[in-house]
Amino acid sequence: MAERWAGDDDADSVWRDEPASLFAATAPFCDSAVAWTRADGVSLILLSDSRNSRELVFATDGLAQRLDEVQFALGEGPCLASYATGLPQCITDSAHDDRWAMFCREAARLGVNAVFSFPVSVGSHAVGVLELYRREALGLSTDEYDAALGCAAAIGAVIGATYARWSHRPVDVENLDGAALSALSEADPFTRSHVHDAARVVSEQVGVSISQVLVMMRAYAFAHDLRVTDVADDILDRRIPLSDWRDQPPEGEMDQPHSA
Repeated sequence: MAERWAGDDDADSVWRDEPASLFAATAPFCDSAVAWTRADGVSLILLSDSRNSRELVFATDGLAQRLDEVQFALGEGPCLASYATGLPQCITDSAHDDRWAMFCREAARLGVNAVFSFPVSVGSHAVGVLELYRREALGLSTDEYDAALGCAAAIGAVIGATYARWSHRPVDVENLDGAALSALSEADPFTRSHVHDAARVVSEQVGVSISQVLVMMRAYAFAHDLRVTDVADDILDRRIPLSDWRDQPPEGEMDQPHSA
């Protein structure tokens, strides 16, 4: 089964040919999660302990992709919290949830009123998050919640088994994370490697750390209502002059992107 691609927010666009990848086998479980929970869409995100390492590897539609982009830009949201805690995180009404105020505000603006994030683990080690959304402000029933947990567990098992086949070695759970998994699939349709390529270019030219440049890029994206991936494209294609980044405020002044 081909992985679905949510290009340009077109929920019906799909990969026309292949593209079999390390994560292709997870697609049926993502589709099942939508069907069994009555969610409007789902995404699968890989993460590592570094806050700057984050890969979207599956999305059923453009809105699921956009929700991930918002969290990537803001650096907050239920996906990050689910990965950090190893526990499901549920927003049943984004208009009345103050745990991630900026994310909830943007989700509501996009017409998303409920978000459910479930950790995906290989063995006992979290490698990512299965995230579902609903347009309606409505929580999951007990059966739907259990179904989402089961799909997340199945995805983790599939990723672990596929990783072992692709890498031709047993799974080293202690050293396995989203970054290691993503490195095996350079042709992944959702790869954000070009974001880090763009950050590296700016870092070398401006003389600040890559980590700081990534914060600057997120703030720029949020301030201009762009995706971080769009900003990276503009940097690499020289549509944003490198001199513009010399005028960006110091990292400490950019912790709240909404004020940029």
